[in-house]
Amino acid sequence: MSAQGAVPPQLQGRVAGGFDWLSSMDGLYGKSDSLWEKAQFSSGDAGRNQRVFGEVMWQQANTNTPFFGMMPKMPAESAPSNIADPRPMTYRAVFNPPTFSAVDEGGAWDTPVDFDTREVELDPRHSTMRFEGTVLQQVLADIQDGVPFDNITQIGEEYFQRSLEADGIARAVESSTDAGTQYADSDKITSIDRVVASEDEEANATDVNGTAFNNGDLDVYNIDRSATGADASNEANWADAVVNHNSGNDRQLTKDALNETIESLEQNGTNRGNLTIFTGYDTARVISELTESQFRADAMDQLMSQTVNRGTDSGTETRPGHSWGTQLSTYEGIPIVPGPNVPSDGLSRVYMLDMTTQQDPVTGQNIPKLGVETYIPMTVETAGLGQSTNTLALDNLVEQQGLLTTHQIRCNRFNHQGKLRDLKE
Repeated sequence: MSAQGAVPPQLQGRVAGGFDWLSSMDGLYGKSDSLWEKAQFSSGDAGRNQRVFGEVMWQQANTNTPFFGMMPKMPAESAPSNIADPRPMTYRAVFNPPTFSAVDEGGAWDTPVDFDTREVELDPRHSTMRFEGTVLQQVLADIQDGVPFDNITQIGEEYFQRSLEADGIARAVESSTDAGTQYADSDKITSIDRVVASEDEEANATDVNGTAFNNGDLDVYNIDRSATGADASNEANWADAVVNHNSGNDRQLTKDALNETIESLEQNGTNRGNLTIFTGYDTARVISELTESQFRADAMDQLMSQTVNRGTDSGTETRPGHSWGTQLSTYEGIPIVPGPNVPSDGLSRVYMLDMTTQQDPVTGQNIPKLGVETYIPMTVETAGLGQSTNTLALDNLVEQQGLLTTHQIRCNRFNHQGKLRDLKE
């Protein structure tokens, strides 16, 4: 050994017995007929053939949210600067208009009238969803065939919005006799089924399971739907929507039932041009079938002046005819928006919603009659490796991401909203 402690050249690559394994290995693996070449043909394929799945995760769930997507969003992150502007969380409603008085010539003025008003208070609701992955999972995503945490959270955002619809605004109100929770006891954003409801529905109809409602099951905000007497919160049923029900007994969906509901809404002051029908795919199909004869008459009128065609696809011809179907996008001019998350009795219920704006005649301010009021917009919070809130603060070697929004369904005009329920084919 040299003075510097280095291994002499003659001992490098040797073991104590003097075998030069380094040279031997070079010989074994360096020739065409070596053990290395033979191993490629004589060994099994274990550990040599593998499948790589990649970082992409292909979505298998229905994440369409037409109900949530079509509703107007009312930003309410801060108080308005002008007291005349619409206020977040609260508003005053005026109803029960008085009648004029007839006075004889030279007669006295009648007694002054009072306007009936109510103060409505909304309760903001937090909606959250949290995702987590370990630090090792992220390492494997970086150097192996793993799914990055960012991909997980992107899918999570789609699931979050889906849940806001399916488990939030589109869910059916259930009786508190069973699994239902009354408005005051729930931390969830309220549902359209609760907003578009009435005192008569609570008293005489049933939930989707056929169970009678209890007093308070269809209350909303600070409004007791059953309190319809003088000076009560729902005096003269001012906060009732138009609800066409059959006491929980399913009846056939007909044009008469649809038109009756529409006409009641028109009687309350809305215009059918302001309405949008939201329902399930099954009910949308039945509505198309109800208007099939009129559709065929309109279609045949156009066909009279056209040549009969054959459709072709890769050389395969269809039978002679035209591609006319009876799947309609409107009912008597009212748009139909079908969705996957609609409360159903025998058929999915039909919601006729007026989401247009109404205007205060004094200030000129506009506000949607129905929409989602948002107090904290969608916010993404992150914690984990390298974040301000790191793994030490979490006390675990994980990465987390949370989604948060604070919001509530806001209805500024109840009797311009309608619901047709207890339906079957």
